[in-house]
Amino acid sequence: MDHLPGRLSHASIVTGPDPEGRRQRVLELAAALLCRAEGPRPCRRCDDCRRVFAGIHPDCITLERQTDAKGQLRREIQVDQIRDLGADAAVLPNQADIKVYILEDADAMNAAAQNALLKLLEEPPAWVRLILSAASGEALLPTVRSRCVTYAVPGEAPEPAEYREEALAFLDLAARGDRPGLLALCRELEKLDNAGCTAFVEQLRAQVTAQLCLRSRTPPLPREVLPGLLAELDLAAERLRLHVGVRHVLGVLALLDVPGKK
Repeated sequence: MDHLPGRLSHASIVTGPDPEGRRQRVLELAAALLCRAEGPRPCRRCDDCRRVFAGIHPDCITLERQTDAKGQLRREIQVDQIRDLGADAAVLPNQADIKVYILEDADAMNAAAQNALLKLLEEPPAWVRLILSAASGEALLPTVRSRCVTYAVPGEAPEPAEYREEALAFLDLAARGDRPGLLALCRELEKLDNAGCTAFVEQLRAQVTAQLCLRSRTPPLPREVLPGLLAELDLAAERLRLHVGVRHVLGVLALLDVPGKK
């Protein structure tokens, strides 16, 4: 990792498709902010650095999406979470001279949460530093982005692990033009909840993207249909985000006209 600048902003955004790459950069920034060593920071040797990388520093606080009553991860960071963060930010640090707040999946903040955060970005207590981690900064309000320094982390998004077999089966049926098979598969998948169907659609998107980028040729869909298919999957993901019914989303996917091998 390259050395970080000696003077760091009170607010940063770390973007990149690879969650692990983002996490490492976020920890580097948090450690650099809390490091008390002379010279390049983070030194990785002082007590503050070691505690940050171990995830046990009392003044390095992570905020992330909560789970619902069913134990499912919520799709959004709620405004109440940001308000609680603001209240905690008013309290002096426990051990260090500053407090560092890490917002995981910051692009999952809804508009109300981002507007609540904006006040803290504009008038933070002197001891507060904020690090926002997001796959893409485009989901953040321009007013939020303009008050932060952005660090882009290169890399590719890892292929999701869930529902790979089902996604490959769907694409194989589409490649063979097997409409009855597609309908039967989608009926089986109707038992999924919103989170499960979202994971299935994300797996489909990953497989189609891999073919577009020539990383995969299985199942063999005609290359000219891939951009249109990806656009339909993006639409399906957006419908699920808006809590359109799983049965409706899968019904639309089952009826897609994907010209394969007839």
